Amino acid sequence: MVIFVKNKITMPIKGCLAGQKMGFRLFVLVGSAIGVSLLFSILVLIATAFTHNSLQVTMQNSNYLKVVQLLSTLLLFLLPAWFLAYLSSRNAISYLFAHKGASSVVVLLTILSVVVMQPFLNLTVDWFANWSFPPFLSDLERWFKSMEKQNTDLVKLFLNVSSPGALLFNLFVVALVPAVGEEFFFRGALQRLFSEKMNIHAAVWFAAVIFSAVHMDVGGFFPRVALGAFLGYLLVWSGSIWIPVIAHFINNFWGVLSAYLVYNQYVDKSIDKFGIGTTEWVSWVGLLLCACFIWLLFRQRIRSPKPE
Repeated sequence: MVIFVKNKITMPIKGCLAGQKMGFRLFVLVGSAIGVSLLFSILVLIATAFTHNSLQVTMQNSNYLKVVQLLSTLLLFLLPAWFLAYLSSRNAISYLFAHKGASSVVVLLTILSVVVMQPFLNLTVDWFANWSFPPFLSDLERWFKSMEKQNTDLVKLFLNVSSPGALLFNLFVVALVPAVGEEFFFRGALQRLFSEKMNIHAAVWFAAVIFSAVHMDVGGFFPRVALGAFLGYLLVWSGSIWIPVIAHFINNFWGVLSAYLVYNQYVDKSIDKFGIGTTEWVSWVGLLLCACFIWLLFRQRIRSPKPE
């Protein structure tokens, strides 16, 4: 795409930010995400006013909210990431590490590592369930916990379904689309920007902290930081955005499927407590297996060529 002024080509838009400083491109990424999000929120409120009697009625319509969530994820995360990539490179796909696949061995190790870490994630969430902010950040903590409660209520509304068709729709809206959108934004775009000015390890963890903070979950903040760092290293080691996307999807898939099985009484309601209390030993076994799989993933990275 190029800009025409009086029938003359003046500047190509594609790749026009390639020589700009990281801070400016970070501003473009975050600014476009905030701008699109605000615009979409206004459109949703207008649509709600014309299609429903009240906002409360809308909040009880799970299908309507799922469509809003789907569009919101695409616009808030995926679109800004692609917008930045388009402006920053002649090859947006390569910029976001989406041009490269991975071997079946790497994919399998990634899936296994995420599956076996689930009990330990349950345990760490339990550890930090009563974690609180320092006293001077008490107002911020109250705001976070208020947002956390809203998110929890919304997730319950989304996930408590009884039909296989609704389960598949949830897997698409709650598991797949967020996995793609968030990984392209936080790992493909944000972590890449940070790595231009930081040590790669600092970039991975800094992006992971922001990734966790955006989810507005006080109790799950530290476990999600660790998960975000794991996803970040998957990108570093594989050079492919699709590997953290797969890992993120499997993590989300576990949560959606578990909620479905519990809600329909196929399994005991304590499934989200698996790895806690009398079954804590499972968490430590899972952590050991996860460490082994991560080490094998790292070994695969050593034997692989460096990312482009």
